[in-house]
Amino acid sequence: MRGQLFIKISFFLPYVLSVAVISSIMVYFFQPHSGLLNGILANFGVEETIFWLGETRLAWFVIVFATLWWTVGFNMVLYLAALQDIPESFYEAAEVDGATKFQQLLYITLPSLKPITWVVTLLQIIFSFKIFSQVWLITGGGPGTDTRPIVQYIYETSFKQNSMGYGAAMAFAFFIILVLVSMAQIYLRKRKEG
Repeated sequence: MRGQLFIKISFFLPYVLSVAVISSIMVYFFQPHSGLLNGILANFGVEETIFWLGETRLAWFVIVFATLWWTVGFNMVLYLAALQDIPESFYEAAEVDGATKFQQLLYITLPSLKPITWVVTLLQIIFSFKIFSQVWLITGGGPGTDTRPIVQYIYETSFKQNSMGYGAAMAFAFFIILVLVSMAQIYLRKRKEG
């Protein structure tokens, strides 16, 4: 496929950037009056100024969009490695048997990608629980405290309210929750495969 290297670089490039750079780009992109997105919308006739970081649902949209854009490169590398591990002989045998490209995708590619999909899902669940930097840099937990994640709450309790014991207890409980979620997902995967 022509341009394959460019597409790979385009997807992986955001992952190379730091979270501070990604957050700065998002803040610039979603500014209400001077932001790039509102400027594009104004060119299409949308006259109302949208306060992306001032409304809870829109602020969460910006955070999710920034996180997805930032992490999609890492997941792409995992999927590319998994795709290259599928033997070419599977596809050749399927073509000899008269399978269409869609059937090859459905019965060879997707089942072969199940293990890496479990890994990516587990990693994304863990990363979602421990999200902090982009929220802190994009919204600061606002508007109000509507986008404040648990890690930010632990940080504020420990260091701003100077309650180290309570913060440590919350961090330990949070660790236990992550371990339980991970173990539950591993158990479900083994049960489904077995």
